Order: sequence, then C-alpha cells, then structure tokens
Amino acid sequence: MESVDYLNLSNNQTKIYHDTSLTLEAYTQASRAFQVFGGWMYFKKVGAREYLFLALDRQNNGKSMGARSPETEAILKKWLEDKEAAKQATEEAQQSLNEQAAMAKAIKLGRFPQIAAKVLRFLDNDGVATRFMVIGTNALYAYEAMAGVQFVSDLTTTKDFDLLRDSRQRIVMLAHTPDGTNQGLMGLLKRVDKSFTRNTERTFQAINSKGFAIEVLRPLEPVEPPLVADGDSLVPMHLAGLDMLLSVPEVTETVIAEDGFPLRIRVPDPAAYVLHKLWVADRPDRRPDKARRDRKQAMAVARLIREQLPNYGFAIDRIQNFPEPLLEYLEQVGSV
Repeated sequence: MESVDYLNLSNNQTKIYHDTSLTLEAYTQASRAFQVFGGWMYFKKVGAREYLFLALDRQNNGKSMGARSPETEAILKKWLEDKEAAKQATEEAQQSLNEQAAMAKAIKLGRFPQIAAKVLRFLDNDGVATRFMVIGTNALYAYEAMAGVQFVSDLTTTKDFDLLRDSRQRIVMLAHTPDGTNQGLMGLLKRVDKSFTRNTERTFQAINSKGFAIEVLRPLEPVEPPLVADGDSLVPMHLAGLDMLLSVPEVTETVIAEDGFPLRIRVPDPAAYVLHKLWVADRPDRRPDKARRDRKQAMAVARLIREQLPNYGFAIDRIQNFPEPLLEYLEQVGSV
C-alpha cells in the first residue's frame, strides 16, 4: 500500500489561504506607500525667514523645500493629508490582516514555525531578507502552499531552521540597535528571542531555550575571505553543494505561520530541491538517518510535482540548465 505524503486542503481552507495571501499583498502595498512619508515636514526658522523642511531622522538630517510661501504652504498641507490617508489605509489593511490571520489559525492553516517567521520578518524589516533563502525541511511549507496541500507531519517536523545566505550579494547592515551599533545576525536573533545563544562548537548555529536551532549556511563558492567568530557573533558555515541551489531558479511563495499571519519566503525551484536532496543523501559524510529522511522528503516533493505541480516538472527542456551533478539523479525520480 502506497504511503500518503500529503492531504489536499479543504475548499474552505483553500479560500481562506488565498484570501489571506491577497490581504498580505494589500497590506504590503499600503505599508510601502506609508513608508514613503518617513520623517516629518514643518516650517523651520532660519534667521529672519522660515523654510519648509523635510526631516528624515532625529538628527535633523533632511532637505529644505523652499522659503515659506503660498506654494510651500500648499506642499505641506498636501503632504500631511497624503500621509494621514496612507496611515489610515495601512491601519485598515492591518486590521484586515489580523482578521484573516485569526481565521487561518482557526482552521489550522498556520504551519510555518513561529520563531522562524519572526526571524524572516526581522530580516525583511532590516532590508536584507532577499539575501537569504529558506532551504531544508522548512522549504516544504512553500511547496505545499503552491499545491494547496499539507504534508504529513513526519515529513515537516523539525527543530532546525536552515537559511542559505546568498554570498553573491554583500550584506552591508544587519540588526542595528537603537544606539547605532551593529550586532550582526546574532544581534537580530536576540531581538527575536533573548534566549538565543551561539553554539560555541558550531558557530554557524544559534539555539534558543526551547531547543530551536537556526543555522546560517553559505556555499564554498564564490570564495570570500574567511570569517572568524568574534564573541557571540554568528558565522555562516561553508558547505559544498549549496552553490547549486543558488544557480537554479527560485520560487517566492506565501506561507502561513503558526500564529495565522502570512509571510513570503524564498525557496529553491521544487525540482531542484528534489534533486539536491538526493545528491545530499548520497554524500559519504551524511549520517544514515538524515540520508533516509532526505530521500523520503525528496520523493514526497517529486510525487507532489507529478500530481499537483506539473509546470515544475522534470522535463529536460525545463531543467537542462540545472547543475550537472543534480541531473544525474533524474533517473531516481522517473518512477515516482
């Protein structure tokens, strides 16, 4: 008897998932429109004259919009009106998002680990989310969302969250604190959960008090200067084969976190995920128990692709540009 890897969402779950995804899009657009009005605008007295000034931060950095006149008074009036309208639109979108999240949680759509969702949201707030890709077990939540299904729990249960750092893009800033210091990714994790500490033996891994581990990985190529752990800093681990995941197409999909709130995550193309999992399972240094799980997850996603996501299939004309080592595993998914 063939094992069951996933179950289809109900019609109600499907509707609420799509409604929640659309609400997230509406909120994102409203929030970005409101962010345009960062800072504040006012008339600033300089000597005997007043100038319309747009302040961008608390250090009073900004720019002058011109001396006080009917024209600059009209500019200020419109700016304040537009800012208020954008604020109201954002608040309304947030309320809609709250309502959708409550429904999504109630009907058990919330599956993406809450702590991992918080980390990705903080990365997004710091403007560096696009520098990271979700790989490993948690990528399964994106593939099930794409197909409108839910994988069985033994495929998705994990206390590890693997983030692949795209070393082709330089990260200039991470987790700046209110006092202006830069505490890096470890500082960001502590903002998410104060109990996170760096594993002193595995400096690419941070663990919180509940045993949830976040691992930051990077490929061996492109070669970058070696990084040395400093104090509690988190240093991405260089692993062979991860460069292949950066060379294949990626997918961005909406997933629902355990609290019901949606977020967008970047994952590898599902066919690439399958082939890469099989490649990893064959590595001589891979633990047998982990290799078995790699193959089980790979075959589950391969079956999902054939049955629900044919546009992401294994046709050679679609994946011919995948790295050659991955293409060697095509025969293993041919009978799925």
